[in-house]
Amino acid sequence: MAGYVAELAETRDMLNSRYDDLKSDRVKPIPSDEVEAYFRGKERCRSWFATRLMTGYEFHPEAHVDLAEIGNSFERIISMPPTG
Repeated sequence: MAGYVAELAETRDMLNSRYDDLKSDRVKPIPSDEVEAYFRGKERCRSWFATRLMTGYEFHPEAHVDLAEIGNSFERIISMPPTG
């Protein structure tokens, strides 16, 4: 709980400092339409990559069996005593 309160106080100090910077004109606010356009652009880019780079990739219906076998093989290898 003490860590939470300390983090909350630190966050409050950071927000107060940013508010003071805005009020004293040390920094200029970013208009909301620019912020929205920025995030819209990021989403378009993310969806472009997702549709072009990840098409055609899907697991076959029995992939869970193969993955389980691979996992079991790794467990056996890791649990083997060292040789040499």
